[in-house]
Amino acid sequence: MNEEQEIKLQGLLLKFDGLPIECDGMTRVVSMYLESEGIPHEIHIGRLSVTGIGTTPAHFWIAFPDGRICDLRARMWLQDSAAVPHGLFRPTEAQAYIQTAKMATMPYSETLFTILAWAPLEHFLQPTLAQQ
Repeated sequence: MNEEQEIKLQGLLLKFDGLPIECDGMTRVVSMYLESEGIPHEIHIGRLSVTGIGTTPAHFWIAFPDGRICDLRARMWLQDSAAVPHGLFRPTEAQAYIQTAKMATMPYSETLFTILAWAPLEHFLQPTLAQQ
């Protein structure tokens, strides 16, 4: 992912974060966007263990070839704490992502994206007042 794509993704993640969906739906939404942009990634399924906080029994996240993770729902299951990862990041030693399966990436489907995200992708691509 180049720097321009990363900046664009960071902005979209803030917008996607407000969606009323859990980790499996969020991972699909983010994957469809990444596929539409031709950004390589994988969907991982497993558990997340954060030292001193706890472990999710099941979890979905996006993994990038360079080792970064995209996860917008860990805090939904563990707690809203700085120790629990959120957004686009490189996990620390205290944040163990334990992969047990992979899922195929999600080819962009306007219909499925709109169902999961409650709006078409174009809605999220519009600049916010802070970006104008």
